[in-house]
Amino acid sequence: LHYLDRIETASGEIIAEFERPRRSGFEKVLEPGHADMMLSIMQSVVDSGTARSLRTSFGLHGTLMGKTGTTQNQSDGWFIGYNSELVTGVWVGAEQPQIHFRTLYRGQAAKTALPIFGDYMKQIYRDKRFRHIRYAKYETPPEMVLALLDCPPFLPEMPVVWNMDDASVDEITVWSRTVDAIAPEELEALLHENPRRRNESLRNYANRIRRKYERQGNRDERRQQRKDFWEAILFGEKKDGGN
Repeated sequence: LHYLDRIETASGEIIAEFERPRRSGFEKVLEPGHADMMLSIMQSVVDSGTARSLRTSFGLHGTLMGKTGTTQNQSDGWFIGYNSELVTGVWVGAEQPQIHFRTLYRGQAAKTALPIFGDYMKQIYRDKRFRHIRYAKYETPPEMVLALLDCPPFLPEMPVVWNMDDASVDEITVWSRTVDAIAPEELEALLHENPRRRNESLRNYANRIRRKYERQGNRDERRQQRKDFWEAILFGEKKDGGN
């Protein structure tokens, strides 16, 4: 069991202290199987998700879970990283949300908060006093849980939308909702054929791509109807009676 005993400053000054609860007073808030699943999901963030640079750039190996978080307009960047021995939270931001990064590319938590965590954990890994943190592990989940987790780690990658550095989180959300019904391979073809115009907002670009897709679908439907019509006239008897 882990407790929050106290909060200290960097110099050791105690800001607050807390009394540990009695063991008999605990309430189960999460089933063990669900907890195992969440551990696996959070480790996938580090292994192949938004925090994968902890592996590739910072060289942090072993059991490590985490989650990045970015608020609207890139005003705040968060990263929470943990294993069975240590939980660490990093926040990058300002007291006023009006102070923020201009683009998601530069202001996302993977570029702001996560590098701080990476440098911090590298120092811990190098310190022999904290070997128990570096080599901490969780128990292997039961076979049933492992079977439920035996699925592709991610969906096929969506096509890249060019010139998105100036887009806000809200604009990217609108883009995703607008083109969600378009299959990835069709969307990729549409983006190649219809590049984003200069000074065109992401919202307008998404609407233009969707209209192109709908018009293309209507053309394909009419083309198929004409094909079916003439096949019925020219080859209808052969299809029905073989004459």
